[in-house]
Amino acid sequence: MIIKARAYGKINWLLEVGHLRSDNYHELSTLFQTIDLYDELSFSLAESISLKIVDQNFSANLPIDKSNLVIKAANLLASCLSRPVGVNIELKKSIPLGGGLGGGSADAAITLLALNKLWQAGLSQSELIELAARLGSDVPFFLFGGTAWGKGRGTEITTTPDIIAPYLLLVNPRIEISTYSVYLEFDCLTNYGQMSTLATYFFTSTETLFAKIKNSLSPMAKAMLMSGSGATVWAHFPSASSQENAYQVLASSDWLVIKSRTVSHQEYQQSLLQIIEQ
Repeated sequence: MIIKARAYGKINWLLEVGHLRSDNYHELSTLFQTIDLYDELSFSLAESISLKIVDQNFSANLPIDKSNLVIKAANLLASCLSRPVGVNIELKKSIPLGGGLGGGSADAAITLLALNKLWQAGLSQSELIELAARLGSDVPFFLFGGTAWGKGRGTEITTTPDIIAPYLLLVNPRIEISTYSVYLEFDCLTNYGQMSTLATYFFTSTETLFAKIKNSLSPMAKAMLMSGSGATVWAHFPSASSQENAYQVLASSDWLVIKSRTVSHQEYQQSLLQIIEQ
């Protein structure tokens, strides 16, 4: 049996960061949104757990050992079972690494869902969400999709009416940014008063690049913001023509520019259902 699945990425319409909690995570309030950019995974039964990258698109620095979130997800689910299990996992990356688009977290969530089916583990939705939270703060969101608030450290998910944005551009300056380093610098810049919007702070790793991207897009875009902790910037346009005009302006740059759109909760849940029904 082989299970094939798509792992859709996300943007953050908003990310507010508060105090450092006792568990060393920050208090967050974020509005997640799934988008139509996705990685592809396939899962087949095997004697052990292994991961293979089937191409090198955005994958040059991606480990395939137990430090990879996909392997962590597989090992975590396997630890819940009283029998030995194995899987060969193949991963094709299309979501840039370290770009604030949630590729690794999406891959991990889809791995939990697919292996729950492949291994006939029988875990409930709430049990999968609990495991997802142990893997990362935004992993649980990818078991919901659409538009949703993330509270607490980001793992407390509440779905909300979909924000429909059919004309997005994702602009990535082809650099990876460590979430840890961004939050560390945020700690140095704030005194943990009121919740602060992360993207309003200028970080040494993103300030110049973000300014260049903003200046290039501001005459045409309705709204734009750095997604998550960066380095990708999303820009929302009022029409297909304005999206195309902006795309052409940036086409000659060294940045990665991707046309995208939002994926609704219903569309996303249908993609999860296809995994379960294979």
